Amino acid sequence: MSARDQQSAGEGRKPYAQITVRVPATRLSEVLDDLSTLGTVEESRLESVEVTAQARDLDARIAATKISIARLQGLLERSATLSDIVEAEQVLTDRQTQLEQLQSQRSALADQVAMSTLTVNLYTDAAVPDEPPSGFLSGLAAGWKALVAFGTGALSVTGVLLPWLAVLGVLILALWPAVRRARRRRAARAAQRAVAAPTGPHPDLGARPAPGAPGPDDGSSGPLPER
Repeated sequence: MSARDQQSAGEGRKPYAQITVRVPATRLSEVLDDLSTLGTVEESRLESVEVTAQARDLDARIAATKISIARLQGLLERSATLSDIVEAEQVLTDRQTQLEQLQSQRSALADQVAMSTLTVNLYTDAAVPDEPPSGFLSGLAAGWKALVAFGTGALSVTGVLLPWLAVLGVLILALWPAVRRARRRRAARAAQRAVAAPTGPHPDLGARPAPGAPGPDDGSSGPLPER
């Protein structure tokens, strides 16, 4: 496996994974067929790069460098002066370094030809749901989790309301003396009105005559006339 990248499910996003692997070029079609059995293939893309010319160029440069190194080695054996030997050794070292670089490039190119790079993107809509709990112990565990969740919610609500209750208590303590004074004043005024109210009959209302008794203005008062 060359690389791997994945992310879990979250709000507004699906589970996702990306895998990059190297497979032999001769087995690429077989691997693609095996992957298609794991799910639904939504998109497939193949890219190929022509490297034949590049490989031929590297092979020619490697052969030329080897010939140059062989000539420099022969020249070094025939050199008589110290300056010729030093110069030949310096040039020979440069040619050997170039040869190693060319051979490394040729090996990497051969690896690209022999192995194919495969990148697979995996998606899923939803995770597999858990099995519902069953049995006494499972029910007990579920009840305990529900109780813990309820206690946590109750504590959170209490924490939110506690500052408001404290402020409300301070306001009640501050206003309570004024409320008591107002009640006392209302009670005192009610008592004064009760004392000032008359207790006897109204002065304009006289004693009402009994039924059948002659009134003062009905003309039946005085002595009866003689016959």
